[in-house]
Amino acid sequence: MPSDRQTADTPEESPLPPGSTESSAFESLIRRVAHVPGTSDLVPAIELSPGLLVADRFELVREIGRGGFARVFEAQDRVLLRPVAIKFLKRRRRLNDSELELFYREARATARLNHPSIVTAHDWGVWNETPFLVLELLDGESLQNALERGPFDESRSWEIVAQIAAALGNAHGQGVLHLDLKTQNVFLLRDGRVKVLDFGLAGLDWGENVPGSPARVAGGTPSSMAPEQRERTGTDARTDLWALGVILHQLVFGRLPEKLSPDATRISAPPGASATVARVLSRTLSRDPADRYPTAAALLEDIGRTPSTRSRRWIAPSALLLALLALAIWSFLRGDVAARNPLSGARFRTLTAFEGTEHSAALSRDGNLAAFVSRHEGQDDVWVTRIGTGQFENRTRGRVPEPLSNSEIRTLQLAPDGSAVVFWAGVSDVSHARSIGLWKAPVLGGEPQPFLDGVAEIAWSSDGRQRVFHTPGPGDPMFIQAEAGPPRPLYTAPPPQHAHYQVWSPDDRWIYFVRGYPSEAMDLWRIRSGGGEPERLTFHEARVSHPIPLDRSTVLYLAGTVDGSGPWIHILDVERRTTRRVSDGIQRYTSLSVSSDGRRLLATADHSRRSLWRLELSDSPVEASVARRITLPTAQARRPRLGSDFLLYVSSDGETEHLWKLVEKTATELWSSNEARVIGGPAIAPGTGRIAFSIQESGQTRLVVMNADGRGRRELAQGRELRGQPEWSPDGTAIVTAMVEAEKPRLFKISLESGATVPLVDEYSLDPAWAPNGGFVVYSGTDVGTTFPLRAVTASGEAHALPQRLTLSRGPGTRRLRFIPGQDVLLALRGDIGHRDLWTWDLATNALRRVTKLGREIVIGDFDVSPDGREIVFERIEENSDIVLIDLSPR
Repeated sequence: MPSDRQTADTPEESPLPPGSTESSAFESLIRRVAHVPGTSDLVPAIELSPGLLVADRFELVREIGRGGFARVFEAQDRVLLRPVAIKFLKRRRRLNDSELELFYREARATARLNHPSIVTAHDWGVWNETPFLVLELLDGESLQNALERGPFDESRSWEIVAQIAAALGNAHGQGVLHLDLKTQNVFLLRDGRVKVLDFGLAGLDWGENVPGSPARVAGGTPSSMAPEQRERTGTDARTDLWALGVILHQLVFGRLPEKLSPDATRISAPPGASATVARVLSRTLSRDPADRYPTAAALLEDIGRTPSTRSRRWIAPSALLLALLALAIWSFLRGDVAARNPLSGARFRTLTAFEGTEHSAALSRDGNLAAFVSRHEGQDDVWVTRIGTGQFENRTRGRVPEPLSNSEIRTLQLAPDGSAVVFWAGVSDVSHARSIGLWKAPVLGGEPQPFLDGVAEIAWSSDGRQRVFHTPGPGDPMFIQAEAGPPRPLYTAPPPQHAHYQVWSPDDRWIYFVRGYPSEAMDLWRIRSGGGEPERLTFHEARVSHPIPLDRSTVLYLAGTVDGSGPWIHILDVERRTTRRVSDGIQRYTSLSVSSDGRRLLATADHSRRSLWRLELSDSPVEASVARRITLPTAQARRPRLGSDFLLYVSSDGETEHLWKLVEKTATELWSSNEARVIGGPAIAPGTGRIAFSIQESGQTRLVVMNADGRGRRELAQGRELRGQPEWSPDGTAIVTAMVEAEKPRLFKISLESGATVPLVDEYSLDPAWAPNGGFVVYSGTDVGTTFPLRAVTASGEAHALPQRLTLSRGPGTRRLRFIPGQDVLLALRGDIGHRDLWTWDLATNALRRVTKLGREIVIGDFDVSPDGREIVFERIEENSDIVLIDLSPR
């Protein structure tokens, strides 16, 4: 069995007629396991683990999936001597009637179906107050997991669709609707066959669910839900055929279809679709059920005429990215943030098709030139193309000695007249040299030259006669300079905050910029170009970047979430101060640029992946070939932490945040939430294995502490604004974490016994690492330019001297600090702003030693060291992105 489905909508009423045999059975189930008024709402926790004997018959072998409120195990049926899958209802409290009904309905619906493409239900029951369902054990993977590797060719897509349609036809003939059909509920066996799973939202037909009459159940997953199901106006067999159309779209194009706009009658196939694909999608994805295939058999008859040799392998990745961006913008504009829809009817084209990563997209004022940074020829270089020619020119060719990559500023701009590319350059912290400045490379070719020393970002006014720029000093002092004349101070952010991404409004009255703490909490502000007090425009308290005004009242920008997800495209109505996210989590975006007339945009569409790897520490630097990837039951993972015999990590499926504990190959969910997000990362107490992590929910943060098995949960520091990750004291009696006070994060110590909170550091301080001897804590201090220093404080709050002033450059994972267990040796990410490796710093001898030599293509996002000090686990970010061109329709 695969991972189970996500939580579905609760049905509004029972499909079981009063007095029926089924109703009596369900009422009996309710009496056995439901909450009884006047009794405790909690139920004893049941430890489900390999070797456990369930109902004196089924011996659990391993956990193979979880999701929503169910857990799935492989088990051995000791009576019939066969392997099976057992699905348990997962809960921490007594069940309400709706939850029990949902589980009971799945058992009833699945049991009455007998088809080669539908999973077989063997049995069901209740054990220790826990309902369970016994199913056939499947060998393969979910369609959702298979699609993570990309779309299918058209021939295989039709094979899968045909098997699903046959399964639906059988179910519909038995009076059963699925109503939650999606890629997670379709399983691909190793022999190529398909199994449809989870008829948990099925509408059981009691003589009423015929085409044209409403079903009793309305639920499902929004991304695959038909309009009538979403609007609760009635469901029938054609509702499932809509969901099958969504799956066909994902199979062929690798992504969900665009959302149906309010005035549209159907969803059209993307450009380049074959005639057959376009015809089937047009019929299945029609708003009016009467325009869809009347039955699954009718759909099968249609696609039965489709040549099996037809293929979609020629679809270029650029078309996929183009369609993904179109989906994001349609999703956004449906909310109508501004009074009009500035992106409606836009044309999208993927500009680059290089392998690897292109970033820092910039557009000329006339919209005809595009520039970006790419490692296409082995190192970061500035590339230029005249749009429409298909020709790309490398204008730096390794002739700029400093790195060109800095995700925390607008790295690259085209000069107002389009004659040159102006770009940022900085140097490594390893060399202990600091030099930040702007360089310039002619668009038509020539030697790149230094342009403005000591300047980090620059933007020109609409007439090109004025420029705004900032220097890397504390608070990023901002200046305006006319064509001839000295710079005029405009604004300095209150240190240790930063001010980045300056850009002029179309009428030159305002300077928009982003203010806050890079990679942590930034928001969009503006200030009059003539001077004055700045105005705050957004309140994300997360990573915000790349504002681009479309006109006097509309600004597009990028913003992520506090847990590091995103960033996604947002829009701001400046007059109303309203914002809305563009995309729904399918695609990340890392840069935005606009032509002077606001008619053409350029964006970086990022599709990087995160995975976890491990390596053994040695006396010499470890290379990438030695690292081993960790096999996980989830599609992605971040924030790895090593316990004595387990791995802890965080994952998200776009809707639910999870904290997982992996022991060998078995993963156990310790915590999950649809509303809260983990910030910073978890921490494991030495010796005891207790866990602490900070979460944000509804704008509030709090510290969660629990045992290693997920029990004994407590919440601390409620009402305080937490930042970064917590750290346990070596004896496990206290936790140090950063809390915001006087508009800056500062370290506080929290007693586990009393809950008392004591200030530890008065200055800006984040992400502590407690020395194994318990005597002092090392932390990261205030940013200066692209670097920050490491400092230390004793456990009682007094300054603690380090052997030297060591600075690190900002970037993913660089604030993460770890001591090698039992030693005063600190492990940290060190290098230039474009690439970092793990180094150790012996605080007793002041010796620095390189631990890894992974190569510039490997980006470490986070890491941890095992309790015995022999092994490192790290989060690898596999970068990949392309430049996307967006032509807006006339307004």
